[in-house]
Amino acid sequence: MIELSNNGLKNFSIRRLERIDESARIFELFNILEQRKDISSNDTTFLTTLFEEIHRKDLFNHLEPFTKGGLKPIGIYPVNTESPGLCIILNNEKFEDTEKFHERLGSQSDVECITKLFDNLGYKIIVKSNLRSGDIVDFVHRLKTEDHGVYTSFVFFILSHGGPRMIYGVDGLPVQISKLTEEFTASSCKTLAGKPKVFFIQACQGKKEQLIQTRASPRCLREVRSDIVPMPPVQDEPLDDVMHPNPSDFLLGFSTAPGYISYRDSRSGSFYIQSLCRQIQEKCKSHHLLDILTEVNSQVSKENILLDGGHRALTVPTQETSLTAKFYFYPELVIKHV
Repeated sequence: MIELSNNGLKNFSIRRLERIDESARIFELFNILEQRKDISSNDTTFLTTLFEEIHRKDLFNHLEPFTKGGLKPIGIYPVNTESPGLCIILNNEKFEDTEKFHERLGSQSDVECITKLFDNLGYKIIVKSNLRSGDIVDFVHRLKTEDHGVYTSFVFFILSHGGPRMIYGVDGLPVQISKLTEEFTASSCKTLAGKPKVFFIQACQGKKEQLIQTRASPRCLREVRSDIVPMPPVQDEPLDDVMHPNPSDFLLGFSTAPGYISYRDSRSGSFYIQSLCRQIQEKCKSHHLLDILTEVNSQVSKENILLDGGHRALTVPTQETSLTAKFYFYPELVIKHV
């Protein structure tokens, strides 16, 4: 990518460096310079001088996480905790066909929980409610064209009715999950390249459910809903809807396993989102995200969710990941102990 020589700045391939994307491979540059001992965890003078020489002040944004807490250890995403990124919340709660798509009561509690948590984490919050399928696609397409260069991560919550690897717009038309994630790959959204892109999906992934045949006292009952709608027989998933190796740095968190129903309390919100927010709140300063999600899996799987008629159901969240490093919300606190 960049030609380096022992003469330092004078023999840098400046023309190639001037064309470098604001974020796509800048972290690769840092790693090369660190290996050459041009920079270290205590000295980034070389980079500061270099960016001044080529008039690329925009690249200073990427230095801040390093100069505050040292260069990232191998395997940890750098995160600017003062401006970590966008947190998008898509909340489809009220659908046009009320007979087929019941209102997702309790979803607003999830929105409030997410908003409070990620506002405290420093994220810029954007909430979109009750979008049609076409509006979802248009919104995501516009979002990917924005300049995310100042941010170091991207989080997207989707709360809706759903089915196998898709969610519904309020018009009842499906949107494939891959249709949304592919807008943020390295080639489609260059200012998010090399940065963690996290999608949390609160929606049913099918019609299966695991029931425990027990009865509960009527006074213990509470109103629990699912995010499933009647669907035609599920066919084999097309290959184009599978994550390929190319879109790296993604994490998809699903509220339930493939093919299964997802549950939501009509007052307090979904079991997955509420547990996720609690665990992030408790562990964000000490654990990376995959470890946090493992605890979420454990907590949700123990819920024994009470349904109408006194039966209980079990569910467990799942994840798909192509992250290439550990994602900490406060990496500088971890770096101090590395």
